[in-house]
Amino acid sequence: MGAGNDASIFAQLEIGIALNNSDMDLLEPKILNGFALPHILVADEIFKLETWLMKPYPERNPTTTRAVFN
Repeated sequence: MGAGNDASIFAQLEIGIALNNSDMDLLEPKILNGFALPHILVADEIFKLETWLMKPYPERNPTTTRAVFN
C-alpha cells in the first residue's frame, strides 16, 4: 500500500496513457475575445508539466500574482 504517487498512478491509467501519447480526442479550444483557450486538466506540483496540464507555481512564498494564479 502507498507504493506509488498520484502522478505515477495516473500515468499508468488508460486516460494517462492516452493523454501522454496524444491518442485522446480533447475538445477543441474555445475562442474568447480572439484567444484560443484549450481545455486542460489541473493537478498538483508532483505532476510533470504537459501541454494539456496546468499546475501551480511551486514557491512557498509566491508573489501576489502567482498566489492568485495558484
